[in-house]
Amino acid sequence: MVAMYSADTRATPGGEVSHVDGLLMCVTPHGTVVTNMALVTGPITGESVREATARMYDPRDVPYSVWTREHADERLEAELADLGFTRFHEEPGMVLGPEDGAPVPRPDGLRIRPVVALIIGASCPAARSPVGSRPWATAWTAGPPATG
Repeated sequence: MVAMYSADTRATPGGEVSHVDGLLMCVTPHGTVVTNMALVTGPITGESVREATARMYDPRDVPYSVWTREHADERLEAELADLGFTRFHEEPGMVLGPEDGAPVPRPDGLRIRPVVALIIGASCPAARSPVGSRPWATAWTAGPPATG
C-alpha cells in the first residue's frame, strides 16, 4: 500500500506525499477519507499521529484516514481511540502462495518480468510483514464516523 498510494498521489495533480518517522501521509486536493491517508509504517505514538495529521490535513480542510497494521499497532489503536479517532474499516489480509490454485498455461505472447518496488525510507519492511488470515490494516478517522 505504501508504494502504491505514494505513486498514485504523486501522479495526481496537486498531490503531496509526506513522511515522518513511522507515518507516511498522502493528500490530494479532491481526495476522500480513503485516498487521503496516513499509513503507519513503524513505531509511533498516537499523539505524534495526531500532530502530524493535523499539520498535513487540517490546513487543507480535507477528509483523511489513519491506517494501522493489525499485526503491530494494538497499543497505537488504543491511543488513537483515546484521542477521539473512530475505527471505521478493516481491510482483510490476502496471501496467495505458490501452492495456491491450480496451474494454468501461460497465454501466448505473455512475458513475465521482475518488478522493482518503490522503496520509501524504511517504510517497506512494514508492508512485508506476515498477515495470516487476520485483518491486515484498520482505518481510523478523526472524530465521529461520517453519516449519510
